[in-house]
Amino acid sequence: MRENARAFLIALLLALAIRQLVVQAYKFPPISVRLLKDIRRGDHVLCLKTEYLFGRPTRGDLVMFRSAANEDLVSRVIGLPGETVRLANGMVTIDDRDLLEMYVLLPAPYDYSVRVPSDDVFVLPDLRTASAGSPLWGTISRQDIYGRAWLRYWPIARIGLVERPLYAD
Repeated sequence: MRENARAFLIALLLALAIRQLVVQAYKFPPISVRLLKDIRRGDHVLCLKTEYLFGRPTRGDLVMFRSAANEDLVSRVIGLPGETVRLANGMVTIDDRDLLEMYVLLPAPYDYSVRVPSDDVFVLPDLRTASAGSPLWGTISRQDIYGRAWLRYWPIARIGLVERPLYAD
């Protein structure tokens, strides 16, 4: 009996440590608007928390972060530290070069420009008419990012890695 209790306690502590330090499950509400090409209403996704321990977010990552209103949000990284991001006529330019984005569901109907601070990223959803992303919230501090959407595990028919898009140079 004592050995079983000890094994259970160790398993519980390991599970809690993994959840806090490595991965966290996240469910997208079934009533939410579809803002991302790779994640739909009702999807269950694992957020990889170790992704940015020693590295920085890269363009195209779907990052999970805590908003100023204390909400868990997910959005796509578009602009990196030091870059100038401009939205105009539905197009995104980074340092005066067009960004070809095959995942955009609907382009932004507004104009906006910002230079991304040195420890921040600029994010946008793929459905840009429904939410403004960084133009509404401001750039996202690296400290507020707690991981990258990594693996979709539900529904079963859509199990798979959340892919990073490739960009032409």
